[in-house]
Amino acid sequence: MEGEEYRLFIEMLVKLKKRVESLNCQIDRSRICGGVGVTKFIDDLAGAIYDFIKFILTSISYIIGGMLIVGTLMYLITFLFIRLN
Repeated sequence: MEGEEYRLFIEMLVKLKKRVESLNCQIDRSRICGGVGVTKFIDDLAGAIYDFIKFILTSISYIIGGMLIVGTLMYLITFLFIRLN
């Protein structure tokens, strides 16, 4: 009986190994060989870089715009006070 159980156990391990190999092959094909996963990763990376650069440029634009508005008004007020003195 022990020999029969051992043989069934080995057959079960072989079937399990085949299932795992076929599953790994399917995962590899969909992610790497098919290019779907790599393309999605590159698309996400490009989107993240785009969002970061957009944030930086928007922030710099707001800072420069605020400096121009405040600086121009302060310059005009200072010029007015100098002329009135």
